[in-house]
Amino acid sequence: MNAARTFIALILAIAGSLASEASIIISEFMAGNNTTVVPNSVPGRFDDWIELYNPGPSEQDMGGWRLTNDPDGSDAWIFPAGTIAPANGYLIIFASGNDNPDSKNNLHANFKLAKSGEYLALMAPDESITSAFGPAGSSYPNQSDDVSYGIHPVTDNVVFFENPTPGAKNNEDGIARVAPLEVSPTRGLYQSAQQITLSTTTPSATIYYTTDGSSPLTNNGSPSAYATAYTSPIRISKTTVIRSAATANNFAPSSWEAHTYLLLDIDNANANGTDSNGLNDPILQQTRPAGYGTFPSGDYNMDQRLTRSTAQSPGHNGLTVAQAMLQGFKETPSISISMPAADFVNLYANSTSQGLERACSAEFIPAENDSRPAFQEHCGLKVQGGASRNPSSSPKHSLSFRFRTEYGAGRLKQVLFPEVDVENFNSIALRAGYNNSWIHRDSGQRGRGSMIRDQWMRESLRDMGNQDAGAGFLAHLFVNGLYWGLHNVAERQDNAHYANYDGGDSDLIDARNGGTFVEGNSNSWNSMRSVVNTRNWKNIQQVLDVDNYIDFQIIQIFGGNQDLKFDGNWRAAGGGPYSTPTEMRPWKLYSWDGERVLENPSTNSNPRDIVGIQSSLRAIPEYRQRFADRAFMHLTGDGALTPSKTRARWEKYARTIDKAVIAEAARWGDHRRGTAYNRDDWLREQNRLYNFYFPVRTDNVIRQLKNSNLYPALESPSFAINGQISRGGFVGENNQLTLNGETGTIYYTLDGTDPLGSDGTISPQAIPIFSGVAIESVFPFESDQWRYQASSVALSSSNVVRTNPASEYNSNDWKHPQFDDSSWDEGQGLIGGRTATSINAARANTILDIGSFGSGYPSVYFRKKFEVIDAADVTSLTFSTIMDDGLIVYLNGKEIFRENMKAGTVTYNDFALRSSNETESFETEIPLAPDDLIEGTNTLSIELHNSSASSSDLGIDVALFLSRPAGEPIINLPESALITARLKLEDEWSAAISGTFLLEQPANASNLVISEVNYHPREATLLEKTDAAPLDLENKDLFEFLELTNTGATAINLANLSFTEGISLSLSPYPIAPGERALVVRNPNAFLERYGQDLSSLIAGTFSGALDNDGETLTLVDSAGNLISSFTFNDSGSWPARPDGDGSSLELRDLTGNLSHSDNWVPSVAFHGSPGTNGPIADRRVVINEVRSADTSLDFIELHNTTASPLEIGGWLLTDSKSVYRSYELPQTTLGGLGYFVIGESQFNPTPTNLISNYAGVAGSSPTTVKSTAHGLSTGDLITIDGYNGFSNFNDSFEVNVIDRNSFIIDATFLDNSSIKGNWQTGRPFGLNSGGNGDNLWLVETDSSGHPINFVDQVEFAAAAPGTTLGRWPDGMGMNTLVTMTARTPEAPNSGPSLGPVFISEIHYAPTSSDSHEFVELTNIGDTAVSLEFWKLRGGLDFNFNSSHRIAAGASIVVVTFNPQINIAQTLDFRDTFGITTSVPLIGPATDGPLNDLNGTVRLQKGLDEDGSDQVTADDVRYQSTLPWPIVSGGSSLTRNGAIDFGNFSSSWNAAPPTPGRMVKTESYQSWASKNGIGLEDLDPDGDSLSNLLEFSLGTDPNSPDEFASLVRIDPDGTVSFTRHINHSGVTLEFQTSTDLKTWATRETVVSELSGSIQTRKFTLNLSETSKNFWRLRALALQAN
Repeated sequence: MNAARTFIALILAIAGSLASEASIIISEFMAGNNTTVVPNSVPGRFDDWIELYNPGPSEQDMGGWRLTNDPDGSDAWIFPAGTIAPANGYLIIFASGNDNPDSKNNLHANFKLAKSGEYLALMAPDESITSAFGPAGSSYPNQSDDVSYGIHPVTDNVVFFENPTPGAKNNEDGIARVAPLEVSPTRGLYQSAQQITLSTTTPSATIYYTTDGSSPLTNNGSPSAYATAYTSPIRISKTTVIRSAATANNFAPSSWEAHTYLLLDIDNANANGTDSNGLNDPILQQTRPAGYGTFPSGDYNMDQRLTRSTAQSPGHNGLTVAQAMLQGFKETPSISISMPAADFVNLYANSTSQGLERACSAEFIPAENDSRPAFQEHCGLKVQGGASRNPSSSPKHSLSFRFRTEYGAGRLKQVLFPEVDVENFNSIALRAGYNNSWIHRDSGQRGRGSMIRDQWMRESLRDMGNQDAGAGFLAHLFVNGLYWGLHNVAERQDNAHYANYDGGDSDLIDARNGGTFVEGNSNSWNSMRSVVNTRNWKNIQQVLDVDNYIDFQIIQIFGGNQDLKFDGNWRAAGGGPYSTPTEMRPWKLYSWDGERVLENPSTNSNPRDIVGIQSSLRAIPEYRQRFADRAFMHLTGDGALTPSKTRARWEKYARTIDKAVIAEAARWGDHRRGTAYNRDDWLREQNRLYNFYFPVRTDNVIRQLKNSNLYPALESPSFAINGQISRGGFVGENNQLTLNGETGTIYYTLDGTDPLGSDGTISPQAIPIFSGVAIESVFPFESDQWRYQASSVALSSSNVVRTNPASEYNSNDWKHPQFDDSSWDEGQGLIGGRTATSINAARANTILDIGSFGSGYPSVYFRKKFEVIDAADVTSLTFSTIMDDGLIVYLNGKEIFRENMKAGTVTYNDFALRSSNETESFETEIPLAPDDLIEGTNTLSIELHNSSASSSDLGIDVALFLSRPAGEPIINLPESALITARLKLEDEWSAAISGTFLLEQPANASNLVISEVNYHPREATLLEKTDAAPLDLENKDLFEFLELTNTGATAINLANLSFTEGISLSLSPYPIAPGERALVVRNPNAFLERYGQDLSSLIAGTFSGALDNDGETLTLVDSAGNLISSFTFNDSGSWPARPDGDGSSLELRDLTGNLSHSDNWVPSVAFHGSPGTNGPIADRRVVINEVRSADTSLDFIELHNTTASPLEIGGWLLTDSKSVYRSYELPQTTLGGLGYFVIGESQFNPTPTNLISNYAGVAGSSPTTVKSTAHGLSTGDLITIDGYNGFSNFNDSFEVNVIDRNSFIIDATFLDNSSIKGNWQTGRPFGLNSGGNGDNLWLVETDSSGHPINFVDQVEFAAAAPGTTLGRWPDGMGMNTLVTMTARTPEAPNSGPSLGPVFISEIHYAPTSSDSHEFVELTNIGDTAVSLEFWKLRGGLDFNFNSSHRIAAGASIVVVTFNPQINIAQTLDFRDTFGITTSVPLIGPATDGPLNDLNGTVRLQKGLDEDGSDQVTADDVRYQSTLPWPIVSGGSSLTRNGAIDFGNFSSSWNAAPPTPGRMVKTESYQSWASKNGIGLEDLDPDGDSLSNLLEFSLGTDPNSPDEFASLVRIDPDGTVSFTRHINHSGVTLEFQTSTDLKTWATRETVVSELSGSIQTRKFTLNLSETSKNFWRLRALALQAN
């Protein structure tokens, strides 16, 4: 093994030998692919890639070969069988991390490449390394975008390739390049002067820099005229841009860097903005600097009347205007452009030249508390826009960044807009704002200046459901350090934008900027219009995104856009070179340059028909209904265009520039008037919008749409809970849910689907209920049985009614229901006179005597009886009346209405107020009070009054209708549901209304937690795949799931919760009982196939997207956006490793704990996870307790039963490979309680003996048939073949598919059939790795069928020296790591760890200041110096020591996170912070930090062999930030006791002020013994039964027999306390327990007190009645390794 590794190291050291070896090599790779197209790649995807080259004359089956980015080879990606590297040819593997083939069957590895540099290696099936970049665990250098790295085809040197050639011979123009620069500190906003350090790892390189925006190097790589050679840190005291690059002989220059430092002393600014160090002066008094030309319009100046104003800034807590302006630079992000001044001036002064573009650097500097990272990218800069290009119109121009390969990366790959998923841009707009801005020529527009309108329009469309509408934010812009005002940083909606959001190949998508096609041509645009004009609704929806088109119209109407033109101020994309509607990408419209909006709240204009299809669309009923639906959705309830939402959207942007707008005013506000526009003007416009636009605009738009028949004519129904209108919420068991609406039929569904089908029919899921009221006819016009009296006899007046005392109102009153009207005349309506035609509205059926002309009767009385059933249900009566001239109507003696009569008492002789219009009837609806109607017979009484005695006509007829509820409006929910409802009346439909109504309380942050994450599932076994057919389980990601747990005391519901990061899912109603769990899964069919159909009821939803195998952020919110949970998990660092594809899920340890803390997550014990149940934190019933790994044929693995009960472990699995758990199956064994079981190497690493007689297959294809007589295998069994001597890669492990008793199939490519067939063995024989970085072992429990069900134990161990063993400490316990033991103890308790003389003595993992103050201190307590050559630091920090690193006897060295030789400023700061001199050695940089502040590992390893490749653990510390570990706070360190005890014991450490390099003073036994006048360690001069060594450990007096009782205490609860002198070195003190006085187990104790150098430790015994407990203290003198 050692020889092999030495040979590999030689290959890596001599790169020239790589290409000549007849072995597969990594010939080229790219770790920053932005635009490089790889042959046969999926269009639009730009994944990093690795190219392999096969220089041999025959093709190579790569099955079983591996790629890894981990120096120890763990979690390597394994090539599937049948992967062919062609002879003298190339094979591309994409490093995307997806671990699944793409749609073009390209292979994707399970890791990504780090642009910042890491290890990369190719391993043969025997795990030997055949090719690597970053030998001996180091890293390849930083990489640049779209530049590859690999082997030069002529010189074999490792070089960079500006012209990558994936899949082909490497380009001969590959060059060795100076390593990228390291710049410290990095770009950002700083409030003090800075010293900038520049460095590169390339020896003898010279660094050049500029501070004026120009390039430090010319095109040929020479220093430019303005460049300065870097010799020492650059001190800057004003806002500065440093552009830098490095050159070296025989190297190409490094890529240049740009770092902008905004230096503003904001927090200490005086009232006038100045500061004591003058940092603020440049921006406060900015004018045109030297070297910058003038512009046709505008200037460079900042208006000092604002920048130095000491007036109070309203609403800014006492800040002056100047101070508030400066605060705005913290609160609003910045964009920095750097480029030669002449280039910028030329670009800006020639703003009307549309083709002009110049190279520049673009940097993003986040605001305070901004989660986005700062970054820099090379790109082109253009002026963009229409009228605003003209200098006479606007001195401030819009700009755009163009990311092209001629400048650098062809795309910007950054999280610039966190609210969207897109992180890949080919251009970014910097919109300056022209219309409705302070620089416009029109004073009215200037008065509406805001900087917000344009982005508000796009954001409104986003909130309306168009996620691709265009994200954006407001930012400061700096040009070479000069302030250039606020700009709207926005996505540019073009073909690439369309592809980013909606898919497709951007090269096959057309795009328009108004009337101009910026990509493609007009063919598909015209085709779309033609399809729309056919009015075929189905085809229209294929060529036009109808919802997007409607929303675009609605927002233009809402904004009242005055500047929407046929040829501009909008964008569109879609179409492509397709011939049929089904092939076209649906066209979409985007708001752009939407600045002439939100002006007049009463405007009633329709937007221009820019596409020319409105008339055709409005003629289509389905379109009108869809338009009405979306208008209703946006303009009502909590829709995006309601007053509260429109204002909140504006306020969101206004808040971000509330202070920043002062700087904008100072820069541009004085262009059009002497007194600059300022924040007061800006606030005045906000108030106008808040008070006079947003509150009324919504209703105005609704009226406008109604007039255009684009808003529902029918009011939508409404939900109510106990009569209170509701759009959703908790109903529970005791509340009543109703659905109410106007007259008609309400159709509703309980599954959220639309009751109105897409074809205009009623959905089969729709449930009807009658809405509003049912109107019943009581009697019609011209009914008979009217009784009337026409005479000069006056009857009772109107004031005598039912409410009067009985003496005045009784059955003798004509209005009384029981009045006897039998003597009255009877007739049929209409009853009128003088003639049949006197009443114009209708002909009289009964002629009425109204008296003689001139002395006509003033009044005539009428009565009519009618029957009513279920009178209590009637809510109103409706009278349809023809009359001449006035009347009073009584129902059962109660007046219910009067018409054309005076108020108060009316008598017989009173006339109507005026002559009536009897040409038509009129209707009167009368609401009824309880008991107005009588069950059965009711009486209507009417007194009809003429208008005068000389009137020529008088008459009446009545049709009576009653109204009652049409149906039962109550919805009895069978379960919580999303209800969608519409009202239908005849052919009209209302808009849909939806609401989620719950029988359980809504979930919230207090009662719901994400409790399990299965982000990287294990692939399906052959049996799983076979049993699931025809379901395809090849994609293991289909098994992904998340578990949600109800942590509350009552049932909750998941309705309307949404995952907004990580995955995408909006949850429908789903109840969870207290303590129960629900699941969201990637693919329900695959999930249930693996976990069982009984879990189907727990699936609450199916998510889209995929969980990231590398870790990511998961965010869950409720419908209002309130955070339920958000945390970031990872697959590295301190996060559990086994969930990363090795068979476990990630399970939450404490449901109430912090989800972002890695120590609150554990790998599931259950294989594949435990969805729906609460899995145990760990198993460890049986542990892997001791291992001998360095003595071939003598190696063994010891198992230990940690329980008191015997366990059946037969069939359990033991393996050293997490890729093959079925390596060794334990024989049928009963392991006794607390017993030990040893497995020898001959058992777990047997030589295969089963004979193979033949291989067969199709040459070059998979699979291969294997002949083996009476093999006895079953399909799904795992075997390993060894000894095959042919070219085919049969020497591997395979799951077999049995054909018959003599043959089976393996998944391997058949290439040949050698005469030496080899043999097979069930399982996978393995040996223990004694070298390198050691090995891992897993113990897995199986079910009766042999399937893995639980991870029982997992350990890791380093290399071991011959003759030693590695074991747990304490025995059967400790961490999941094995350490070197002092003696071998198979089938017995472990002997104890071998320690010293070099230790980890201090860990400073939580400094209060910068992480650059972290350190790890090593101390040598031995008598001689120790060379650290081939030693390593691993865990939370990585560092490789070299031959120059030594620790003197009794001395310490300090490992830091920076390079002390290069980073001089940090070195001085470190020494100054901790008060240490140059006598304390600092070495670094340690990488892979920072150290984890919650828990972490620091491991010290030393090399065993001559090249250090075999690494033994010298010390190991796995610390925690919680008890029983010392609590590190206030900048303290974790400091080891002077008495060096086991590193993983919390009692070995204290929390103390950091003292790097300064050892704690300790005392050896020899010194102590001499001082006390005593002899050898095992003597007892004071006769107290404590040996001298034990007294030395305890800190007791060896000459006093009376101390023991006070220093060792036993409490009634079984707690034993004892002392430990922490500065007595060279001895370890163990507390041990036993139940039989034969077998003793060392226990980890905890510290309860520290007094000076005396530590009190304790351990609590188990005082159960069923066993006895014995304890003892044992002191052992340390022996150095």
